[in-house]
Amino acid sequence: MPTRKIRCPECDVRLVQPPGAEAIECPRCEHIFSAPDDRDEDEEDDGAGAPAARSPFRALLFVGLGTAALGAAAAGALVLVRSLTREPDQGAVGPVAVAPLPQKPAPPVGTPAPPPPLPQAPAIAPAADDADPFRPADPVAAAAVAELDRYAAEGPAIPQDEARAKALRTAHLEWCRDTTELAFGRVGRADAPWAAKARTALALRAKEMAIRSPFASHSPEDAPSAAALAAAVADGCDDPLVQYFHLQAQRAAGAVPPDRVLAEARRVTQLVWDSRYADARKIHAVHNLLAQFHEHRAPADEIATWDKRFWELLTKVSADPDPVNQDNVIELTTLRERQSMSAGRSRQKAHEEIAACLKKGGAPEATQLAVRGAFLIRYAWDARGYGYANTVTPDGWRQFSERLAEAEEALTAAHERDPNRPHAATSMLTVCMGRGHPRDEMERWFERAMRADPDNAQACATKVESLHPKWQGSQEEYLGFAWQCVRTRNVNGLLPLAAVSNLTANMPVPEPVLAAAAAQARPQYSQPLVWRVLDTGYTVVRRERPELLWVRGSHARAACLAGQHGVAVRELNAVGDDFSGGGFRSPAALARYRTWARTGRPPGG
Repeated sequence: MPTRKIRCPECDVRLVQPPGAEAIECPRCEHIFSAPDDRDEDEEDDGAGAPAARSPFRALLFVGLGTAALGAAAAGALVLVRSLTREPDQGAVGPVAVAPLPQKPAPPVGTPAPPPPLPQAPAIAPAADDADPFRPADPVAAAAVAELDRYAAEGPAIPQDEARAKALRTAHLEWCRDTTELAFGRVGRADAPWAAKARTALALRAKEMAIRSPFASHSPEDAPSAAALAAAVADGCDDPLVQYFHLQAQRAAGAVPPDRVLAEARRVTQLVWDSRYADARKIHAVHNLLAQFHEHRAPADEIATWDKRFWELLTKVSADPDPVNQDNVIELTTLRERQSMSAGRSRQKAHEEIAACLKKGGAPEATQLAVRGAFLIRYAWDARGYGYANTVTPDGWRQFSERLAEAEEALTAAHERDPNRPHAATSMLTVCMGRGHPRDEMERWFERAMRADPDNAQACATKVESLHPKWQGSQEEYLGFAWQCVRTRNVNGLLPLAAVSNLTANMPVPEPVLAAAAAQARPQYSQPLVWRVLDTGYTVVRRERPELLWVRGSHARAACLAGQHGVAVRELNAVGDDFSGGGFRSPAALARYRTWARTGRPPGG
């Protein structure tokens, strides 16, 4: 059988039909469809620049489409007809007699007329947007809000001290500005022709880094700073920090050739290391370079040199007691632990190196204890494993219990040393969940975590998980607290996303999603109370942060799974063609959800 070229009915990509294949899986969108009959598809370009052979019958059908189609492609169509009807030895092009189209025989007398074709379903229109998502016009939605309000009222309110929240946000922003934008004025080439562009780019990057929520605001390639950094570099900016942040954005966007990634990382990190920028900025650059070294198997002596520099910097930065700087130190210790483990060290060995460095640098005792407590929680879960309870060995349970008890001791001491810092209290929520502490004990630690930081989305995410029925909670407690998170309207801390992210994580759907998985997920996503939490949570965030297209993309995916296709159409219209900004892994993935939203039919359905 000759090779034939066809089109995927889902994403319209051109494919080669394997000889004899009855079903085809599109490598682009992974849609599975039946191989078309020989009469169903035109043959496509054979890849060498010449059209593959077509039957004269199909060519004549094309010419016979009428004057509108002929006017658009007359020359090509007629040449095609002539070439296909010419005898093999005919050299000159002249008038060609074309055989008439074969006629279908008339049906026998008395045969009933065929039924008219079914009308095609109209495309689904975008759903209306409620003026107040907490007072929806739809009666079913309004009843769900009333029920969720009742559930939420049964638990203690989430502490929200707006004055403290604003002070913490300001402190984080000013620290980020001081180590980037303002530092440029002190140590950079402030009189260079590109200085204004450099300041603008660094100011944007500082604002992005100041956001403390675990539910990220921007990925480097589509953050507002990316274009500003590129503009500064294009104007000749050689500032080390601008070069470093620009490389991060370029790498995230896939704009750096793979064979140049390591060389560029070496070049830019050396610039930062040699600069007079703060050690707090240098250490992140060194950490990221070491990650590249391990990925690309750099020479051992080069790794050792930069590894030594990392420890020197961590010793220095850990000595600064500034609370925001100490937040940075705790983040770095977590990153370093993961990196050391990826390089072959055990978690325990990795922590011992970190703990020794913090002690040498004179880090505040609250930091050292918080770091130890967080390590012991991860170490406990290593012993338990991440499967169901019946998969845990007796020794696994023993070590799990012992390590969580040690973690509780360290974290309690850390909170006592500095109750105004949220890390210890936030980590204690996981200890309470793992050790099965009473609800009242968990609530005490949650209140401490939220009073220390009213934007503490991580504490909200951990509490909502602990109230899931698979732990100590019930469906009413779980949804009631999730609704409380949404009700805060705290978009600065992205607290509503702590709720919706946990709901979707507990109702996972594979990607790419096909009809069977969609059918399995719909009963969960379409529950009126669940859908109301998801829909309202996403709405609250995207209204105040319209630049976060990934929130709208997530909203659209949840809406498709819930059967709320009008909502999905509305959100995907806002995403447009920006598949990456919308949180889709490829243009084909975005196209699948567009088709699903528009037609109401899941991929493959």
